[in-house]
Amino acid sequence: MKKEQHSVTHFLKISRALWRQGDLLFCVAYNSETLENEEWVHDMRVLLRQLLSLLDFYKPVLKKRMYIEERKAIKKQLRALGAHRSEDVIVRDYKRYLESTEYTINQEEEALCRDFFRGHLGKKVSSAKDPYAQRKAFYGSAARYDHQRKRWERKKVQSQGASGVVFLHKRFHELEKNRRKAEQKAFSEKVQDIHALRIAGKVLYYNLLLHEELLAKEAEESLAYLKILHDVTGKIHDYDAHIKIFERYSPEEEDLLARGSAKEYFQREKRCWMDAFLAQLSAR
Repeated sequence: MKKEQHSVTHFLKISRALWRQGDLLFCVAYNSETLENEEWVHDMRVLLRQLLSLLDFYKPVLKKRMYIEERKAIKKQLRALGAHRSEDVIVRDYKRYLESTEYTINQEEEALCRDFFRGHLGKKVSSAKDPYAQRKAFYGSAARYDHQRKRWERKKVQSQGASGVVFLHKRFHELEKNRRKAEQKAFSEKVQDIHALRIAGKVLYYNLLLHEELLAKEAEESLAYLKILHDVTGKIHDYDAHIKIFERYSPEEEDLLARGSAKEYFQREKRCWMDAFLAQLSAR
């Protein structure tokens, strides 16, 4: 039993440190306007992604009920914050598209575009506008980490090694093996295969950062590549989302936004990033 206790101790120590960082984000100038602050939303999303990756990394030694409940709670917070990011990203990329046509959008037109994109993002944005709900969800989730180790620890698990450190190395190499399998599937260029690789790489990337001292050798060999993988697959994911929106707009909306064809522009951009992605995979 001691083997697993060591692993859960590592998990809770790092998790609690991350929640304290989140507490600082909420304590410093958090108000009704905070969710409009792109930098704040980015910082909170990174913190929540780190917590989610930590949960997935330690899944073999965590109680199933606690793992499922906490993962669901963090994913809900990420979806709400992700709606804000989606709006900001598509407006930024659309303005870049307009610049490529030598057209500069004015403030009134940008407001119209935001309304249009917000309408196509739908309930995701409107449900994310309540700062009280965001704060309540955050602290409700954080409270679970005040529980003692016994509340988190899975009672019957296969041996994970002599200590938490041994578990870390075994778990890392297990997930790295899964990532390599996902890497081979990603050559298909299918959205679901690239997304699966993105998630697999994200879990490894954040856990290498969080355990950098204990996984120093693995971090030295993999961090730079995983960061590139994270950035490139993230851009492909963004362009997929943009293309879907521009496939849905009406003729009236097309007149409002017409400066050439944004959909074709985003398809070309996605192709460039896809080529860079495949080149990176082939070089491994």
